[in-house]
Amino acid sequence: MSVSEDPTPEDARIAKARAIESDAVSRLASMAADARAVTLNLKVSDRSSGLKMYGFAYDGAPVLMANHEGQFEAIPDKGGLLEWAMLGDPGSTMKVEVKRGDRIIAKRDQSKIDPPDARGYDALLIWKLKP
Repeated sequence: MSVSEDPTPEDARIAKARAIESDAVSRLASMAADARAVTLNLKVSDRSSGLKMYGFAYDGAPVLMANHEGQFEAIPDKGGLLEWAMLGDPGSTMKVEVKRGDRIIAKRDQSKIDPPDARGYDALLIWKLKP
């Protein structure tokens, strides 16, 4: 088919079948990744009184928090970045722990808003989990 020709019904049918096949392959890959995913638990503690707010994301996806705890899923043998932002008084701190079951796999004993700023950023690399 040249560029100037209109697609035939057969061409349209083939294009639609290819799009469906591509979507199915993507969904299967996503399902396979999800099947291997492990749940990690996130806990914030030892917050200083000047810390007003914080928010987390893992690999760009928000981590929902309730009562200073949250959960996210990670794929074994694939690294990911847990990031967070903090708002509050300069010098405010908090402790961040990531657990798999009862075992701490990553932690930051004192994540801090560096003076003179009223906001801070920190991150932990979650790397090479075993299945």
